[in-house]
Amino acid sequence: MKQFLMLIAFAAAFCCVSFTSGVTAQDAAPGAKEPQTDEEWIAEYVARSERLRDFGYPLLAREQLDKAKKLDPTAKPLLLEYIRLFTKSEAKLEETFPYVAALRDLYPNDYDSCLEIARFLFLTDQAPIPPIIQTKEDLKAALERLDAEMAVFRQLAKFVLNPEGDLPKVATGKPALPLAYLARCAKAKPGQGEVLYLAARDLDMRGGDFDRWSRTDENLKKPFDLAAQEVYGLVLPLYQAAAKTDDYNVSATTQIPDLLFRMHKYEQAYRAVAAAELVQPGDIGIAKTRLAIAEESKDFEQLNDALAMLDKLYGDITSRLDISAAKRIQDNGWDFNMWLAYQEIQTYRGDDRADVIHALIEKQPEFIELYYLDARHVLQLAPLEENPQRREHLFEVVLKALDKCASMGAYFADWYGLRAAALWELGRFEEAAKAYDRVSEMDKNDEEATRHAAAAREIAAGLYTAEDYEVYRQQLAYGDLRDKRKILRLVVTRAPKFFSAQLLLGKVSFMLGDWETAYGAYAAGHGLEPENLECLDGAARAAMRTSRLEASLKYFKTLNELEPDYQGCERWIGIIDWVAGGGDSRKTAFERWLESQSSSTAPTARVKLLEEAILLENDFAEVLVELAGIERVKRPRIAENYLNRALQTARDDETRAAAHRERGRLFLSQSKVSQAISEFDAAFALVKGDGTDLLLAALSYHQVGEEAKASAAMRRLFDDVPESPLLRPKLSDLRVLGLPSVESAEPLPLYPAYDVGDVVTFHARLEVEGKGGGQPGQELSLEYDVRLEIIEKPLATGIWRMKLSFENVPDSFAPLANVKTELKISPWFGMIDEPVLGDQIDVAGPVLQAITEGFTAGIGDAFVRPPYVWKNDLTNGPPHFGGDGIEASCLAERLGDSFVIIRRGIAGRQLGGTEDHYNYSRALEANVSLGGTKRAIRDVEFRILTKRLTPEKDDVAFSRLQVKITAK
Repeated sequence: MKQFLMLIAFAAAFCCVSFTSGVTAQDAAPGAKEPQTDEEWIAEYVARSERLRDFGYPLLAREQLDKAKKLDPTAKPLLLEYIRLFTKSEAKLEETFPYVAALRDLYPNDYDSCLEIARFLFLTDQAPIPPIIQTKEDLKAALERLDAEMAVFRQLAKFVLNPEGDLPKVATGKPALPLAYLARCAKAKPGQGEVLYLAARDLDMRGGDFDRWSRTDENLKKPFDLAAQEVYGLVLPLYQAAAKTDDYNVSATTQIPDLLFRMHKYEQAYRAVAAAELVQPGDIGIAKTRLAIAEESKDFEQLNDALAMLDKLYGDITSRLDISAAKRIQDNGWDFNMWLAYQEIQTYRGDDRADVIHALIEKQPEFIELYYLDARHVLQLAPLEENPQRREHLFEVVLKALDKCASMGAYFADWYGLRAAALWELGRFEEAAKAYDRVSEMDKNDEEATRHAAAAREIAAGLYTAEDYEVYRQQLAYGDLRDKRKILRLVVTRAPKFFSAQLLLGKVSFMLGDWETAYGAYAAGHGLEPENLECLDGAARAAMRTSRLEASLKYFKTLNELEPDYQGCERWIGIIDWVAGGGDSRKTAFERWLESQSSSTAPTARVKLLEEAILLENDFAEVLVELAGIERVKRPRIAENYLNRALQTARDDETRAAAHRERGRLFLSQSKVSQAISEFDAAFALVKGDGTDLLLAALSYHQVGEEAKASAAMRRLFDDVPESPLLRPKLSDLRVLGLPSVESAEPLPLYPAYDVGDVVTFHARLEVEGKGGGQPGQELSLEYDVRLEIIEKPLATGIWRMKLSFENVPDSFAPLANVKTELKISPWFGMIDEPVLGDQIDVAGPVLQAITEGFTAGIGDAFVRPPYVWKNDLTNGPPHFGGDGIEASCLAERLGDSFVIIRRGIAGRQLGGTEDHYNYSRALEANVSLGGTKRAIRDVEFRILTKRLTPEKDDVAFSRLQVKITAK
């Protein structure tokens, strides 16, 4: 029992919300056994190396191995880890091979040793060179070698598959063949998926070599083709056997279709493709095999299916063109060979490609996709032509080729794209603009075409040149802002009517704090496009920054007339109007306030600027609110005075809302919760924003135990601001977390719907593990049952109240069976009033966390609208990583009334970030499965993995906490 509790404590140290430092390898934890013998120390050093290697510190890993090497350079674990480390680090062969040779000589028949040697040989094998046949003796030698190799392959492949009897002689000694060592593995442990799959991959590659060599010389064609087919025949049962294992089912199953295709067993390959797509949907390799089978079978129906699948995966111009070409061939009743000839075009380059295209056009002039290919090919070659007259002629050729396939323009946007590009290069910009317009109409996602259309018209009007436009486009990429400002200044000097360049110069200069340049660029841009909202907003803000208050007010008013309250312009109209109506001191105060808002202003300088501003103008409401936020903790009475004055002098709802919000925070800090809630409600009534005020009100209700009101505030937040970033994760976070989501259009309830009186019993399994960094290095588990009886639903009081008891508890934890208490869970905020469990909290706590995870998996007790992704990091009970990580939840699966919710969180090294993140990582995944009319919790599982480099940089402390509860 003590060991289990100690390991739980270690897991808690690494998994809690506030991350605590782990121990070092030199500072062993109580219960951690210190290595005594050389063998034990070697095992310790090797284990440290493995952890350091996996954590991305190969040099630190080698330091540990070098320590072990001094104790015994021939130890098997040491040699294995050296090879794994060097292979992963892509070390030189001459550095790695001595360890491989030592392993081979000292442990010739050991399973792990032979498998590692086989992997090393497989990964480092140099591509063999085909035989060069110049004389009859060369041919004879090549065929004799082929016969000898085939004899070896037959013996070894059959033995790996069915290792009966003695080890083949060819697998003894010091062979440099992966299969030989895999045969030794099979003898030691028959039927291992990793051995079967690696043997299949190695043989498959050798069969591919023979297949290619059969096409290098007519004398080699028949013998090497037969050899390749025989090798493939040896490979197939190895893949099939590997596919029956859990670890290699997907990998082996997806290799079989292509292998059967190369064996010319097209019907079997077609069926294998269907099987592979079930285990690995959306795989490009499988889709390409499907296409190859269709081409060999010359089956138009299969061809269309294959091309549709590839278009679904690629979705590009080429995939859509292929569909068009295949349809034309089929609709015109042309021979399937025309499709094969069309596909062969892609294998040619330069003038050879042009010759092949023209030959096919001559043969089938109605095949209009060929004219498109011809146009695209010439368009790619034209920019490379140095002679101006010849280059212009090539662009004319592009247009003539497109004229011959003009009917494609009705359904193929890129026909207009090619035409527009050629017209642009020929200087026919008005025509190019019309062509780009058609691209935009046909492909709404092609924003580049829209921009090119506008640019073509402006170039045609003489506003700037095509060269200027290209320079401008280059400035849109990432780079040094000062360099961009310099280049854009040159562009607008040459072409002052180039609106986009003026706008970009304004943006770049504004980001650099170069207000004068920004104002000049924005003002020039506004003169060119008076109704462009972005430019008008920039001009107003830049004018404000350069003390051109009259101009700024004029710009903001014009902006508000074009689009009411664009980017909050109504507020700025009020502020500037007020500033302009005052004296010099008010204007100076305004300038101080603006300066304080700069991201480059230091905190102390910001406070000084704000204080100067309020001394110059004591009715400056915006400054009063900011100063109140600064003074709230140290001088609350002064902060309250500031806020009272701000509410009296505020000129707009935004400032009033900010003042109410800040006053609410002030009251909270003084434990005046009811007054704080009133302030937050008042702020939300004025400005909804992202719903922060409702969230603050809900948290305040939660703080004083009014859970029904807290839940109501949260539901209102989700109803009134459904896309609030407070409840919805960023798209970038979802991508990092790799969260899937189902497709549906209806709002869904994702919370349990138990009734009062329902009894739910879960079987709980708790696993803890800690190793490295002086941890005990043990993996322990505990199982028992948890009984819950629902005595209150959230409908009335905002919480679930449940009678909690434990059953079938092991004798070591017998006191847990005597616990009879209540568990309270808010759907929004998780566990309320953590139940009193005494000294059993360590073993019961993680399971209660899992239960809380199940009751808080959705967005509280609200219906979740699409997209089905959300954040619930406010909940107490389930583990959260806090501010240094990201997390989100999603509806991952749905079938009828059953569904699965996944929550993931990661922090530290996996996110990159600052140097502080490089020495630790944490990852969490929680899965909640619910179903039935009551959306009953079927099972909940969460796992937390943590790793941290020790301060001495000699180990990585790894901890795992895993809990699973399953409804009985």
